[in-house]
Amino acid sequence: MNIVGAKKEDIPSILSLSRTLFLEDYSEEFLLREIEENPCAQFYAIKEEDELIGFIDYYLLFDSSSLAILAVKENYQRQGIGTKLLDFMFSQLKENNVLFNELEVRESNQKAVSFYEKYGYQRMKIKPNYYTNGENAYWYVKGVYDE
Repeated sequence: MNIVGAKKEDIPSILSLSRTLFLEDYSEEFLLREIEENPCAQFYAIKEEDELIGFIDYYLLFDSSSLAILAVKENYQRQGIGTKLLDFMFSQLKENNVLFNELEVRESNQKAVSFYEKYGYQRMKIKPNYYTNGENAYWYVKGVYDE
């Protein structure tokens, strides 16, 4: 498995994966901007041979960072791939002298909540009506140098 910078050619696979996992629907235009134009976005794909099996999109913002999207194909979940993507992100954050990473996750997404808490993220607060369907989000933070 290799983690590589996502490219325009990966967008159909990214769209397909995100539509199976998320309630929010990302557009091809949004993903293209994230991959090619957004100077803060760091978008990587994890591939097994030529198959995209997951991806991570996060933002570098001076000494902080924000995890925007993390996705792993369902038949590859619980095999350490999400952890591998987070480990990769945190190594990049250290190289850029970032102090912390934050993320939001749907209150109902208990699989993701459990995953992030196991990784060491701390729940800071609930953001009411955060998502377009009115669902609350949990806001999590993890220090880059926390062990």
